[in-house]
Amino acid sequence: MSDEPVIQFAQVDKVYRLGASPSLRERLVQWSAAVLPRRTQTDHSRMLWALRDVNFNVNPGETIGIIGHNGAGKTTILKLIAGITRPTHGRVTVSGRVSSLIELGAGFHPELTGRENIFLNGAILGLRRHEIQRRFDQIVAFADLEQFIDTPVKRYSSGMYARLGFAVAAHVSPDVLLVDEVLAVGDAAFQRRCHDRVWELVHHEGRSVIMVSHGFGYIRALCNRVVWLHHGAVRQIGAPDAVIRAYESSVFGATMQRLVPEFNPAEGQVQIVSVTLLNAQGDSAESFGPCEPVTVRIGYVCTPGIDLTFAVGVMRDDTLNCYTSFADECGVALPLERTAGFIEAHYRELRLLPGNYQMYVTALNSSVSRMVYTYRTVAFHIETSMVLDSRHGSFYNAPTWTIADISPGGEA
Repeated sequence: MSDEPVIQFAQVDKVYRLGASPSLRERLVQWSAAVLPRRTQTDHSRMLWALRDVNFNVNPGETIGIIGHNGAGKTTILKLIAGITRPTHGRVTVSGRVSSLIELGAGFHPELTGRENIFLNGAILGLRRHEIQRRFDQIVAFADLEQFIDTPVKRYSSGMYARLGFAVAAHVSPDVLLVDEVLAVGDAAFQRRCHDRVWELVHHEGRSVIMVSHGFGYIRALCNRVVWLHHGAVRQIGAPDAVIRAYESSVFGATMQRLVPEFNPAEGQVQIVSVTLLNAQGDSAESFGPCEPVTVRIGYVCTPGIDLTFAVGVMRDDTLNCYTSFADECGVALPLERTAGFIEAHYRELRLLPGNYQMYVTALNSSVSRMVYTYRTVAFHIETSMVLDSRHGSFYNAPTWTIADISPGGEA
């Protein structure tokens, strides 16, 4: 396998012009201004910089995750790699066959059956008919569409579209596979098949995968590196954990600045001034074992007499709400006259599988409406030397196993 990068972005800019497309007359004027420099014209159209000075390489057998806010330029990068659009400035170099799944059902003809679309897509990607026939059964089995393969795809659900699209894209032996949020579509079984297929492409076949996703669990599990885009520019490139933590800190920090204005007791507000996670020794920590105790220490200030309680919740990085607890429901009531202090939530065991989580702390009232005053989050990680993965479910709760000595008559 060559050590040369399969994808290279060199000082890439992509600019879109907003508004209506220019008329033929406007295009002629623009052309004349270009060939006759003395007749300069000012272009007053609004320009959108989708990408600014983007530089990175992708090596053979590498999986790159691209993260960022909506509109950051993630899908634009995939379209440049796929050749759907061209850079305004700079150079994008791609080596080998590119298979892309950027838009759900892209490249499918609605009037054709699933079978016909498999052959059509394979031909578009440069495969000969006998090559498609050799992979056909694998594609259909992966998509789990045996009953519907001869049905026009216009009758497919969005999940069926996703399954067929990913199955074709991932089984045509691409040198580069582009995936845009497809792992968020479909049921858990299909998502697991996608995960396993991407892993096989990278680790067994040496393919390169570029993945755009807001599901950081998949990014962490599959990617070697992560590119963080912010308003079209590369903010950070590096190891998945480091980049995702930096991105989450930026997002949560901006959210808190927006939602928690400067504290003013006269307005009856509450402010969470600190959230600290403590280990069994009482030290501040970010990493814990599945069965270790954790204390959530919350510092706050508030107006005297305000109806105030707190909730603590754990959310997995794929947004699964693991559990939430309310202080007042556990019999703890804050004194009405207190204007500042600390409250702690003690977990004897988190019982979480290895991974990345957010501890959500919410200040709210104790009425039925549960009006929220404000909230804060802090990231933490579960680590263990035990082999724990998705086979064990979502939580760690191991029973005690024994061999029962039961007599033939049913008595122990």
